[in-house]
Amino acid sequence: MDNPDRAQALIQFFKAIGQEDRLKIMGLLAGAPRSVADLAAILNQKESLVARHLRRLQEAGLVTQEAPPFTAVYRLDEAGLAHFQARIEVA
Repeated sequence: MDNPDRAQALIQFFKAIGQEDRLKIMGLLAGAPRSVADLAAILNQKESLVARHLRRLQEAGLVTQEAPPFTAVYRLDEAGLAHFQARIEVA
């Protein structure tokens, strides 16, 4: 790969989704936006662990957070996914 920025972006993407629970979270969020509590219950994980996974996905630009009055809701970041898709596609 000739472009170091492109390579770094791909490394970041694959590190973010390279953990099984994070990939499961992305799959769940593809179906509907969910709170940390919802995801933790579905995955049978502690909320603190799920929150760490969500933070990592956010840092990679794959998940966004909305803050309704009482509970944050997470969803896939369509723009972030499109960004990585463009970098993965072969020119």
